[in-house]
Amino acid sequence: MLDLSNPTINDIAIKLAMVLFIPLFLALLVKVILMRFIRESIAGRLAYLSFLFFMHYVFKFVTK
Repeated sequence: MLDLSNPTINDIAIKLAMVLFIPLFLALLVKVILMRFIRESIAGRLAYLSFLFFMHYVFKFVTK
């Protein structure tokens, strides 16, 4: 059975959740804002690029 009381596993799980969900939420917010001004296909591509950008910087922040 997996022991979830291990602080190392909990720390890794929290960091992984931060790296995945913070950029995902920010990219979704970017897409919603951009869709008011430009077409959905272009907004989706820009949101995807912003997701990669946000994920890079959240990963750098979490791992330092």
